[in-house]
Amino acid sequence: MQVPSLRATAVLTLALCTLLPAACRRDLVADHSHHADEPPVISDQPDAVPDSWVLTTRVNGSVARVGGDLDAAIERYEDPRKGLVYRFQRARIDTPLPVGYPEPTPPGAIDLKRYPSVRRAEYQGKARPEQGRNAGFWPLFRHIESRGIAMTSPVEMDYHAGSFNRPASDELPEGQRDEPWTMSFLYRTTDDGPVEQGSRVTVRDTDPTTVLSIGVRGDYSAANRRRAMEQLDAWLADNPEWSKAGDPRALYYNDPFMVPMWKWSEVQVPVVWKGLAAPTAD
Repeated sequence: MQVPSLRATAVLTLALCTLLPAACRRDLVADHSHHADEPPVISDQPDAVPDSWVLTTRVNGSVARVGGDLDAAIERYEDPRKGLVYRFQRARIDTPLPVGYPEPTPPGAIDLKRYPSVRRAEYQGKARPEQGRNAGFWPLFRHIESRGIAMTSPVEMDYHAGSFNRPASDELPEGQRDEPWTMSFLYRTTDDGPVEQGSRVTVRDTDPTTVLSIGVRGDYSAANRRRAMEQLDAWLADNPEWSKAGDPRALYYNDPFMVPMWKWSEVQVPVVWKGLAAPTAD
């Protein structure tokens, strides 16, 4: 019989407890009586958690490092003009994130992240995603400009799940290149403006969500998104305690003037905890 390793179970459990603290408050000791659809409970006393577990998950607020480059780390510094800046090697993010948003995942690392509800302006389209970033940008920019709303980072693109498995658009016949997507500019706080339904731009509040995310460095191409999604799929295959819960998205942190090789983005997929995998026979 093959059962999940203690190391793997510990990493995932501590990650879940970091993302969903309420699930870990019932006891101060391990609880082995949980139902199959509930996460196992571990101690929330630091002395009862082996250092190796914390080291492996790199817990930081609503983010838990669970794969990829476990040692990847970002630098933070205050710029007199721009405020808080995130940096990884020569990749840099100097536009403010929405209040309460978790820090960006460094390229090459895989994190479990818990995102709060955020107010965002959305533009929906159906075209090649690379063209869509241009088609969606100007209506969204005019929206925030007309309302005096400051630009934030990232720009979010929600994709249809199948788009990550398709050939590059240039390889498809003309009539098969279009696919639905949603581009969004994020409000820094809900005080920036009300929700509204416009003819081209809709403003709404998102639901809180837990995602599996990988940091990406390089141009914002379909090929890079596809490679990143393959790595997330591989992680999910190795960790059946988690499953996909929605379509993928990409978070783009830089403006078009950033050198392509140093652009910073994330590819994410919503996930849910399924409980420990059943033992399998050899």
